[in-house]
Formats: sequence, C-alpha cells, structure tokens
Amino acid sequence: MIARMIDTEIPMPNPAHRQRRQQEPPRAAIIGGGPLGIEAAHYAARLGHSVLLFEREAQTAPDVRAWAHVEMFSPWKHLRSSIGELLIRENIKAEKVNLAKFPPERVHPVGNNFAKLYLEPLVTLLGTSYLRETRVAALGRSYMFPDEHADEPEKRTARRFRILARSPLEERIYTSDYVIDATGVSHTSHWLGAGGLPALGELGSRGKIFYRIPDVLGKDRIHFLGKKTLLIGDGTSAAETAVALAELLEKEPEGSFLWVTNSRAELPCKLTPGDPLLRRDTLLKKANLLVKSGNPRITYLPITQVEAVQHSLATGRFQVTLQVNHETKRMTVDAVVANVGSRLDAQNFERSLHPQEPRLYQIGVRAATGSEDFFLPEGRRQIQEIFRQITCRPDLDLYAEAEAELKVMDGG
Repeated sequence: MIARMIDTEIPMPNPAHRQRRQQEPPRAAIIGGGPLGIEAAHYAARLGHSVLLFEREAQTAPDVRAWAHVEMFSPWKHLRSSIGELLIRENIKAEKVNLAKFPPERVHPVGNNFAKLYLEPLVTLLGTSYLRETRVAALGRSYMFPDEHADEPEKRTARRFRILARSPLEERIYTSDYVIDATGVSHTSHWLGAGGLPALGELGSRGKIFYRIPDVLGKDRIHFLGKKTLLIGDGTSAAETAVALAELLEKEPEGSFLWVTNSRAELPCKLTPGDPLLRRDTLLKKANLLVKSGNPRITYLPITQVEAVQHSLATGRFQVTLQVNHETKRMTVDAVVANVGSRLDAQNFERSLHPQEPRLYQIGVRAATGSEDFFLPEGRRQIQEIFRQITCRPDLDLYAEAEAELKVMDGG
C-alpha cells in the first residue's frame, strides 16, 4: 500500500493562508455512503461546497443491499427526496435512467430497487467526489490535540479537520472544514445466546448461521426447502422470515420450522397501536396468525433461550440445546436463522477530537423522542438543520426549492 499525504496545512496559518482559505468554497467530508450520506453530499454540493463522500465498501449502500429482496416499510414517496428526484430527472439522458420505472408514490419497493433506481444514479452524479472502498481510519484536527483551546471553538475551527483514509491502493490524508458522520448504527448482529452472549458453539458455527433476513423464496431457497429450520427472534426481521418460511411450506410436502423467543407473550410479535407504517403492522399480524393457525409444521416456543448450537461438517446439520421455561430440550435442525437484532460498535474510526468538537455533525441517529423508529424523512430533517447551522442561514431549505423546480418541470 502506498502512503501519500495531500491537502495538508502549514503548522501556523499566516494571513495569506487564511485569506486564501476564506476565498475557497467550504470543504465537506461525509463519512458513510448510505442513503443519508449520499443525500448530505448532494445537499452540500448544491450549496457550492467541495465534497468528499467516503464509503468503505465497494458496493453502493451495502446495508440496503443486505436486504435487497425485502419489501421496505416506507412507500416510495418517503424514500426519495425532492433534491434526489430533481437531480435524476435533470440528468435522465446522461444517466440513462427511465423515469417510467420509478415506483408510484404509494408502492413499497424492495431494497434492491431502491438502490438501483435511486441511490446508484445519485452516486454516479457525485463522480469523483464519491470515494468507494475508502475507509476512514482516523479523524482529528490539523496540528491540534483534543484538549487544546477547549473553550475557544473559533481557534479550533481555525484548523481544518485532518482525515486519515485507506483504500486498497493507498493511504491518504484529506482535510475539510466540517465533517458529517453518516455511518449510523453498525449492523453487527447480536449473539443468539442467553443474555446476548454467544451460545456454546456459536463462535465456530457463525459462518453457517443466517443473521440477516434470508431470501427464503429466492437464492437461499435450497437451505430451507424440505428442511427443519430454527428461527430465533421476535422483531420485524423474524416476522419477515417466518412469513416467507410459511409460504415455502405451502409449496412442498415436507419441511417445518420452530420459532423461539425469550418473551413470555403468547404470540411472538408485539404490535404497536396506531402503527404509522401500515405494511409493518400487516406483517406482524400475519406472522402472529401463523402461530394461531395450528399448522403442525409451525411450532412456537416462548420463554426460550439458546444454550448451544453446533454445526456438523459431516452432516451439514446443527445440534441445538434450548432452555424452554427452565427445561432443557435438545434437537437437530437443518438451518438456523438468528434475527436477533444488531448492536452498536463503540466507534467506526479513531477520533482525536474534543468531546464537543465544533463543526462535527452526526446524522442517522434517532431523535430523543422515545420512538424506536428511524425514517429517512427524519434523517433529511437532520441534514437540513445541520446545513442551517453550517451556513448560518436559519431559513435555508433546499428541499422546498427543489420541490418548486419539480413542479415547474411537471408544468405545474
């Protein structure tokens, strides 16, 4: 790997350096190339800022791709923004995007369509500003320690951020005037054992267990057709898997699945009164009905913890030990799906920064409302508020401006 340093600053900025910097457009560094990172990059670009968007993976929006086959809870009207749609429509010929393929506003696209029809064209429009396969390893201030000028933010902002990034070919230093952390919540899965710890044998069997929603009716069908499956979890992911497994059971004479949760409830999925997401509410009710149906090939065990799970290379099957309401049960299954949620990593990169570092922002985190939901419109509101702070323009609203342009484009 080649180590290279660019855009470094001299240790003590002189008047000429400060004047030159004031004449340049602000430099934006956005870390995380998911839907909100892409959105923030385009918002900054429309303000005339110089933008760099860092994405550690080779694939666009890898977390979206992870559930490419799953229908999204939000309809298309809430997934796209006025800025994103305007940009794509303005560049429709250059990007060969067929607007007729865009879903109607009330349609719920699968993750793959959201990425293909919306996110990928927007990434293409970013050009060289989108740094694919580039991982931010460390972030700090140029020639400044975290505790320097702790009570004087204007002195800290006199130094640009210093970003150490690594790609497969090189290691580089970048600088920016502000940083937006759009890395969000890590999708590292929880362990499936009791209390969130690994079950006995899970460490060695991890590569054989499905932790995300498998494509039961598609590419992963071979793992479940005519097989006995153990499903662990009580959230929406487990509900998606259960409904797909039940549909597969209708198409073949053999096969079954055992659904276990640590809940004491009679039904696996907890419903939210007045759920704003109709599709989610329908999904959870449908999953609960599977348990009520009395289908002998669907078994539900509440108050259950997984003690051990051991994959056998010889048989390709799993030996599982469960604690069911304090009683031990042992069984053999063909597949294990652990839809047990994700955990937040301590941090995605090293930080040498003050705890209240000025001009460092975060998007993709839930507002302090007590809600367990996070929707893309909420993320866009965060983006808008951040750029109002950055520009010192409390009435800034590029979304309203883009919406007005769309109406003109449509002849309205």
